[in-house]
Amino acid sequence: LTTSGGHATLASQYHAVLYALAARAPAGLTGRDLVTWIAEEARRYVPDGSKTADIVDFVLASFLANPDPDDWESTRDAYHDRYQANAAANGFVYRAWYESSINFASSILALLYGEGDLKRSIQVGTLSGWDSDNPTATVGGLLGLLQGIDGVHEAFPAQALSDRYWIDRTRDAMPDYLPDDPAAEDTFTMLADRLRAIVDRAVIDGGGAIDSESGAWL
Repeated sequence: LTTSGGHATLASQYHAVLYALAARAPAGLTGRDLVTWIAEEARRYVPDGSKTADIVDFVLASFLANPDPDDWESTRDAYHDRYQANAAANGFVYRAWYESSINFASSILALLYGEGDLKRSIQVGTLSGWDSDNPTATVGGLLGLLQGIDGVHEAFPAQALSDRYWIDRTRDAMPDYLPDDPAAEDTFTMLADRLRAIVDRAVIDGGGAIDSESGAWL
């Protein structure tokens, strides 16, 4: 509540639910069925009548009714008309190109029309316009979580994926875990190791348990 309210908060919560559901995704689904399942399942956690629910429902309905999975631009144009060009006529307020609603719609667009293909999702999200780095990164992270590092390597086989991390440009005074490396201050592997302990505690505090043999969260 110190950073957002209303639709922006609900949109963030929807994304958080998407990530939480990644661990429960049914096995054996096609890419299209998987992204449709996770989008619809996360929608159950959004209040009916909210702008967030309207956006999910609108983009999802446009996607499902579209016989051409490559024609993502028609859905993009449709929500541009509904939430930007004619926002007032549809009962909404459009504020600016970087606002949450129009970019939230783009994240749903990239997820659905990518149909589980990481590279395609990044392409659709980026080309959608507006503040496209945010929805594209969110959806890319979700697909990376669903597919694992092997899926990311498969999508970009010619690329060497760095494990090193540097954020001091915009986050002053963060801990430097790599003091001998002037170009980085952390690694994704070390981040994961530290976060795993936090997840362990959250699972136990929530009434769950950790399987000592497999390390699985129960």
